[in-house]
Amino acid sequence: MAKGARVLAGGSRIGDKGFFLRPTVLADCNHEMEVMREETFRPLLAFMKIGGDLDQAFEYANDTVFGLSAYFFSRDARNCYLAAKSMDAGSVWINDIHGSYVQAPYGGMKMSGIGREQGSIAIDDYLEWKTVYQEMSYESRAPGCACTSRRGAMSKPVVLLYETMHEKARRLAGRARRGAHGAQPR
Repeated sequence: MAKGARVLAGGSRIGDKGFFLRPTVLADCNHEMEVMREETFRPLLAFMKIGGDLDQAFEYANDTVFGLSAYFFSRDARNCYLAAKSMDAGSVWINDIHGSYVQAPYGGMKMSGIGREQGSIAIDDYLEWKTVYQEMSYESRAPGCACTSRRGAMSKPVVLLYETMHEKARRLAGRARRGAHGAQPR
């Protein structure tokens, strides 16, 4: 507000303990204001006039080290498409606010986080992947035939196995109890 923003609603503290603020709406903000470039994590909505320059709006929106989420409102389907494509954020809401689905991954870009929560993608953070090659046919060991049987079928399929991080920790703890070479301690 010291730099020229106008308070349209709220703007004051609630009580005298903690850092609780009334929901606040600011107008006449500019790109140099911290409120336009930082993640505020408070009930605050700041407005800045851009005019009709959509490219400039996306440049301003992306000119931050943060990228948890972005919001874009328009009746023009082309502009909505450009916003979804252009805005550097982990989640982009078009004509809506925070209507996420548990099946969809959620997380930020840039300094707003690493990885995702929710959805099947998030499960990968809890898995340790292993590739196992298993000989399925002794026929493939015939001279001159490295990977197919006489029938021409692949004899060395790739099987992907996984274990949860909990299972991996339990397995490694068992290995440590047995010693480096697998021998049981006496």
